Amino acid sequence: MKRFRSLISVGLAGVVVAAGIVLASCASLESMVRPVPPEVSLRDVRLTDLNFTTASLVVDLEISNPNSFAITLERFSYVLTVEEQSFLSGANPERLSIGPGGQESITLPFEFAFAEALNVARMGSASNELRYSVTVNFVFDVPLLGELRLPVEQSGTMPVPRPPRPELRAVRLDSLGLSAAELTMTIGVENPNVFAFVIETLQYELFVQGSSWVRGSIAAGTRLPAEEVTEIDVRFGLRYLEVGAGVYQLLRGAEQLEYRFEGLSAVRPDHPLIPAAEFPLSQSGAVPLRR
Repeated sequence: MKRFRSLISVGLAGVVVAAGIVLASCASLESMVRPVPPEVSLRDVRLTDLNFTTASLVVDLEISNPNSFAITLERFSYVLTVEEQSFLSGANPERLSIGPGGQESITLPFEFAFAEALNVARMGSASNELRYSVTVNFVFDVPLLGELRLPVEQSGTMPVPRPPRPELRAVRLDSLGLSAAELTMTIGVENPNVFAFVIETLQYELFVQGSSWVRGSIAAGTRLPAEEVTEIDVRFGLRYLEVGAGVYQLLRGAEQLEYRFEGLSAVRPDHPLIPAAEFPLSQSGAVPLRR
């Protein structure tokens, strides 16, 4: 009788163990087959090239499959908006299989002209920043879940580089003699950007009444702070025999001078992506003659 009871106890223990194994196996199997949506993230949006006419933007995306089975990225589409206006869009219809526990990276490049972007955004040419937004819509095929749509989005701003604008603002008569005069011209250089510039070269020539009054260059290294006008004074002498006999009378009585200002400016932006550039300078008009 005791031996029989022992056999019964052993048998019950085996049943309990077997049941535990079955339940554990079922739980494990359930965890293996229960589908989980993939994880998508927009890792980075970065400027890779920037100049005074175009910009290049790169979007880095990452897809993670947390499941123990493969899933399929059926397709994805993307939209770049500028100032809340759709600017660039496209789609990739190619399927991509992502293995169990796997990851895939996708890079989307965008390149566009600022003039076109400003036109689409209905903004004036004086704007020095643009707000942008990148939206990517993924469509996955996940076993037992079917088709899943997962969007990601990121917004930001980018500068719109603009060349500094030199302008002859005034000419001051410091002294007036019978054969020569001493003058100072004030050149205002406007930097409309959200970053600074450094002047590498600013060559100029001032013409008044068709005669060249002065030519020269401004020393390299002059810094132009962001969103400010920097005034630079240039002193020069004027000999009447070299520029015309009527200059003496002009300087005595004129309140302004009809001029033409020609030159070349080379500037280096204080921005890691924007290279140094040269810009021609050509202006004409009337400038005050101060005494």
